[in-house]
Amino acid sequence: STSIKKLPVKRFMRRNFAVVTPKETAQDALEKILMNDQNLLPVVDEDRKLLGVITKKDIYRAYYHAIEDIYLW
Repeated sequence: STSIKKLPVKRFMRRNFAVVTPKETAQDALEKILMNDQNLLPVVDEDRKLLGVITKKDIYRAYYHAIEDIYLW
């Protein structure tokens, strides 16, 4: 059996990954994450150059803070 230590990353790499642009909303990002069963979304520019990533946790945290601001202030 092959050891996990020797398996190349390319063997697990996903090529069809949903992405988001900086102009899209947190709601857009959350929908893409959930519809595509991803934990994170690459954030890309119009040339599909990687700018960063946004995670499901990032979006949930933003929603939590928004709700907290509404109800606590």
